[in-house]
Amino acid sequence: MTGHINDDLLQHVMDARNPAYGKEVPPPTLTPEQMRVVAEARGRLRKPWYAISFTRRLALTGGAAGIVATVATVYFGASSPAYAGPGRLDMDTAEPATPAASHLQDLIRAVRQQPDATVNGGTTYVHRQEWTADTIHPDGFVANDVKLWWHQDRSGKELQTALPPQTPGSKTVQYLDALPSGSQTVPIMYGPGEFSDLLNGTPSADAGQLESQLDKHQPRSNGPQAILRALADVSRIHYLRVGQRVAVLTVLAGIPGLAWRGIVTDRAGRLCYAVSLDSGGAETGRTSDVLLISVAGQICGFESIAVEPAPNSPVPPNSVVEYWLTLRLQVSD
Repeated sequence: MTGHINDDLLQHVMDARNPAYGKEVPPPTLTPEQMRVVAEARGRLRKPWYAISFTRRLALTGGAAGIVATVATVYFGASSPAYAGPGRLDMDTAEPATPAASHLQDLIRAVRQQPDATVNGGTTYVHRQEWTADTIHPDGFVANDVKLWWHQDRSGKELQTALPPQTPGSKTVQYLDALPSGSQTVPIMYGPGEFSDLLNGTPSADAGQLESQLDKHQPRSNGPQAILRALADVSRIHYLRVGQRVAVLTVLAGIPGLAWRGIVTDRAGRLCYAVSLDSGGAETGRTSDVLLISVAGQICGFESIAVEPAPNSPVPPNSVVEYWLTLRLQVSD
C-alpha cells in the first residue's frame, strides 16, 4: 500500500460491509450476582474437552524440535482425517516484505484523533467465530461461534456453539446471520473472579507498562512472535479505548520483522489492515502469524499459517491451521 491511510473513506466502506453493523447487541441475561448463585449451585462449567492444547498446536504449526517430533508421532497416524482447512486470505505476500512500522505509525496518528468511548465498561460483549485444526478430532478441526459477556468483577457467561464443516478452501465464514439448525450450544458460567485473569487487570494505555504486562503472559524470551500472540489474546476479549489501542499499536510497531500486508478482506467480508510475522525454521516448522486490524485500531482477527509444517505433520504447506475473527465487540455500563 502506498501513501497515507484514508481513514474516513475506509471506515465508511468497512461499516457498509460489516454484517454486524447496526445490529442490536443481545443483553446479558444474568447479573453478576445471579451468575455467582448459578455457578455455586451447578459448579463451574469447564471449557469443553475439545479445547486445543498447546502441544497439539506445536505439532501443527511448529515449535521446539523435540516436542514436535514426539507429539507428531503420538497424534498423527494413518487414521487421521484428510486435511481440509479454510483458504488463505488474499493479501500482499511479496518478499522482501514492506516493514509495518511506518504504516502503523500512520494508523496511530489517525486513532489518536478518534472520539473515545463514553461508557465505563461495566460489561464487555464479544461475539466471534474461531476455527482450529485438530487432527485427532473426528472432524479434523474444532470450530465455534462464541458469545461472551463478562463484567469488571470477572464474572461472566459464555455461549459456545459448535459449527459444522465448511467448504474446504473457503475464505469466508458461512454462519454470520444465523447459526445452523440443530447446532449444540454449551453454556459456560463464570463466578466473580473466575473469568480470564489475562494481564491481571486492564491493558495499560502506556506502551512500556503494556509490554511488561504482555511479558508475564507470553515472555518475549520466546521470540518476537510471543508479543504478537499476546496482543492477539488481549484483543480477543478486551474492548480497548483509544489510549489502549495506541499502546497496542505502538508495541506492535516495535516488533522486529513485522511485515505490512496492506488492506485485506477478512472472512466476514470487511476491509481491514493486515500485518504478519514469521517464526520457526526447517526443523521445527515455519509459521506465519497474521493480525487483522480495523481502521479504528482494534485487532479484529488472527490467523496462523503453517508455511512449512513441522516434520511428520499431515498439514500441507501454506495451510491455515487456526483463525478467529471478532464479529461484534462493545462495552456498556
